[in-house]
Amino acid sequence: MARFGSFGVAAVVAFGAGVGGAQAAESSSGSTNPLLGGLTAESKCQILVDAMRDNNQTVINEGANAVVVSLMEHFDVIREKFGEREAQQLLERSFKGCLSHPDETIFSQARASFQSILQEISQPGYGDEPGLDDVAVPADVQATAAKLQAILPNGPVALEASITRTSSTRPGHPVTFVVKPSKSGTTRVQEVYSPSFVMDREELGPVQLKSKNNQRGFYGPQENERITITTALALTASTWVAGASFSFDTEMSGGAGHRKTSCTIGQSVEAKTVHPTLEGHAWPLQCEDASWKESGYYIEELRYFLVMHSQSDDLGASDYAIDRIEITR
Repeated sequence: MARFGSFGVAAVVAFGAGVGGAQAAESSSGSTNPLLGGLTAESKCQILVDAMRDNNQTVINEGANAVVVSLMEHFDVIREKFGEREAQQLLERSFKGCLSHPDETIFSQARASFQSILQEISQPGYGDEPGLDDVAVPADVQATAAKLQAILPNGPVALEASITRTSSTRPGHPVTFVVKPSKSGTTRVQEVYSPSFVMDREELGPVQLKSKNNQRGFYGPQENERITITTALALTASTWVAGASFSFDTEMSGGAGHRKTSCTIGQSVEAKTVHPTLEGHAWPLQCEDASWKESGYYIEELRYFLVMHSQSDDLGASDYAIDRIEITR
């Protein structure tokens, strides 16, 4: 009997064929025409059960193709909203479901599999793990970060802030930053670009310690590529005063590579000059590496580097306008 594990490759091949011939496989009324040797989406699953028993690869492949035709619309929905992995799970679950229900039709099992997997992956919290709290920054990176933390200006710290900002290059597409300073000295930032694209970061001033890309769907990262950790950090800094500079080198997991960044500190101003809702002081800060520059303010009460201008080789120059800030103190 053919092992089900071999179906993974067959399903992918069948899906490629199904995409190209989907319209040919359906009539104008929406009914499914015979595929290859006569197996259709309305065929009984018993045919596939027999084919698996007899190791009839031709019929198995026809069955895989029939599953794909049954799932064409649903496959795209799952892939675009949740990702490639979930879409492939839908194919495999539909095929397995057919083998477990020989009296049902291929189409009915495909539909049932779509409903079941959609219910599972639509649950709150699906795909949230691992989170930033589940991964640790290396001890030597933490030790170096503590040296930067020691020179950062102290002052009253807010509990949380929501900052909505719009880029000059993307008017009408505001981004919201939820900023939460922690007692440990780091700051947790959630960047909401759209309902389907959210980034989580843990930062210390201009230094990112770790991040998670929560984007799902076809353009989102693979599960094992969602989290990036700073694996090496070297710091040159002495004091935080106007006119002083500091630099840091970082190595990050996930292929981000090595970056050498230098920053210059400006004369502090009252934070309310940046935005009326802010209190305390804000420090002009400009940071750059070989391919980009950022300038803005280090906001004392948020322990956060609020970027107001950026320029990179890839994206060009952008200015950022603050639409609103809401603070919980």
